[in-house]
Amino acid sequence: MILPKIHFCRRETLWNQIFLSFAVYCLVADIMKIIEKSYKFRSRGFPPRLTDAEVITMEICGEFFKLHEDTEIFKYFKQHYLDTLPLPVATYTRGGFRDKRFALQAEFGHCASKKLNYYGFKLGLRITRSGMITHFPLLSARTHDTNHLGALIEGFSGTVPADKGFLDAYQTELWQLVQNTQVVEPPRRNMNAAPEQVKLVRKTKYRRKPVETVGSQLTERFQITKIKVKDLRHYQNRIFRKILSHKVGVFINMQNGNKALHLALLDQI
Repeated sequence: MILPKIHFCRRETLWNQIFLSFAVYCLVADIMKIIEKSYKFRSRGFPPRLTDAEVITMEICGEFFKLHEDTEIFKYFKQHYLDTLPLPVATYTRGGFRDKRFALQAEFGHCASKKLNYYGFKLGLRITRSGMITHFPLLSARTHDTNHLGALIEGFSGTVPADKGFLDAYQTELWQLVQNTQVVEPPRRNMNAAPEQVKLVRKTKYRRKPVETVGSQLTERFQITKIKVKDLRHYQNRIFRKILSHKVGVFINMQNGNKALHLALLDQI
């Protein structure tokens, strides 16, 4: 049984917890393989969403992290982050230049943070605390981020910090009731936020950096905004392989005990 080599840092508490969780999972998964050769735990019913090894890892690490209630453990491990990334096929001018590719598929959109008018798509991003991409739907560029919330949290329940672009009281309440998903958005300056919301926003604010880092890496290192193909099938294939490459890089870093999003370290291998 071989465990990944892990180096712990004094000040990087979150990374230490991620590396410990990874090591515990490897240990538990190997032990479960041995046990399952002799014992059959289930004989009927639907398969669970989490494997036995995943559940046991969550409980072991939860106790070690001083999370002594099931709800606290579940909330810790079920926390992802949301964002969208503009994917221009072509920029356009006041004359309304339209690229001939992706007719009836791409649309005009605007990215306020980048002050960019473009013709293309949006890439939805949902990532874990460590920076691992878990969901990346291709979205309409014209539609506002609030209306993409359902697509971004599809199949997920837990806590998802998001930026002000997702701020919508109706959507937030809807997904809390329908899917048990708590979307945490910072209030605007002219809004009177409840003390509980302000506290939660402050608690998750510093953890938003990973999703911004992932977006920058996809844009700069993987050039995801400069894909040049003529049809949607090849376009989606290029996106998929860039995302896969990013995920593998994150995994290797975690296995080697490095910060998950320090992909530049892999250039030195």
